[in-house]
Amino acid sequence: MFLVGHTAIGLAVASVTASPVGAFVLGLASHYAADAIPHGDEFVGRWAKRGNEPGRVAAVAALDGLIAMSIVLAFLPRAGQLSVVAAAVVGAVLPDVLWGLELLSDRRMLRGLGRFHKWIHNHFRIERPRALWLTLQFVLAALVWYGLFTGSFRIS
Repeated sequence: MFLVGHTAIGLAVASVTASPVGAFVLGLASHYAADAIPHGDEFVGRWAKRGNEPGRVAAVAALDGLIAMSIVLAFLPRAGQLSVVAAAVVGAVLPDVLWGLELLSDRRMLRGLGRFHKWIHNHFRIERPRALWLTLQFVLAALVWYGLFTGSFRIS
């Protein structure tokens, strides 16, 4: 799942707590829960790793991260505690950031967590039509962002 979707879902689930620690934990848990659902972007990971070209991984992550952070910055005036928002975002994107750093550095930093992330992401081994699943992923993210912007999910 793209960082835009992970960030939105992490903020939505973190909206049930006023604690930065709770927001981080819920954001982190939401990452793995979302990755367990087939979401159609598996081909992006394979493309990014093809030919062992770190620039591909960096380009995809930079664009995705830039879009996610732009939306978060637009959301901040409507949010409550900055610490809760920051903790939720960090928790929601941390597994993918660590995965990307491992790919770019060719070093395994958190072996068990990395194996779990890979396992949860590929557990069902289901590949659906890209267009359908990518569309559903973006629709879900858009609905969650809409809910965050309109106050359906409120970060207190």
